[in-house]
Amino acid sequence: MKLSQYILLFLSIAAVFLGAADSGARILQAGITEKLMMDEYVGQAADDALKQLVIYDDGGGAVIEKEAAVDRFFLSLFSSLAILDDGAARAKLMQYIPVMAVTDYDGFYIRYAREKEGTDGVTLEYVWTDKQYYTVEDEWAACRFEKDNTVLLCDKTGILTGTVSKSVRLDYRELSGSAYERFQKAAGEHFLLSEEAFRAEKRNTITRKLEEQLRYYCTAHNRIARKLGIGYEFAFPDMDAAGGERAVPDIGLLIVFQGYPLKDAGGIPYERFLLSGAYIKKTQKE
Repeated sequence: MKLSQYILLFLSIAAVFLGAADSGARILQAGITEKLMMDEYVGQAADDALKQLVIYDDGGGAVIEKEAAVDRFFLSLFSSLAILDDGAARAKLMQYIPVMAVTDYDGFYIRYAREKEGTDGVTLEYVWTDKQYYTVEDEWAACRFEKDNTVLLCDKTGILTGTVSKSVRLDYRELSGSAYERFQKAAGEHFLLSEEAFRAEKRNTITRKLEEQLRYYCTAHNRIARKLGIGYEFAFPDMDAAGGERAVPDIGLLIVFQGYPLKDAGGIPYERFLLSGAYIKKTQKE
């Protein structure tokens, strides 16, 4: 083979590899661009939803509009993606949001999909759980964390209230006073007798309860997804790794968005975990 032929062969092979590399680079860049665009759309939708979540807080409790917030989230996202008039595309996109949650001062609600049988066959409906409370229990009491320093305690032994199983709502700092000396002596280094321990226990309880329930419903969503032909495996992200630990808002919105195929990136799945606090409008109690 002549030298010129070797050169042509080398250039042909190099062109193939360079072309593949260039194509891969273009796909990668397109994927990055599309992901940034999706981040912007989802972030804006979450901001729009948060503005609808809390109507007001009169000091005794917030009025939370879960459905209004969710409706605004999807309206904003559908509009940004230009699929407002495409029912099939809207339904498909919603399948990639396995769970949403609304957090309150003393607990949270989870929105999830479930199958519903009707005259038209099996369809999906999106429902809310009952409120899941932030509770922890030990030998002395069952404790429900509420707003700020308030706790609701069910006295398991009678050492707090004088009556077994009686409930009392109070500021946990009251338990360090002279009225609760029996409890202080018996319970020792109880988390309700230390500000640092109380903050840590409340934070850990909130994080643990959220993770347990959200992992359960994300896992359950996989069964539905398989029936819909979605091969992606949904899983709730580690809140610590996702920056969620220590940052769960009193009132807020949590969204898990996973598996949505980015078209310009060859179907690479889009993933986003949002946890944001709501805008609260204060008003006087009437």
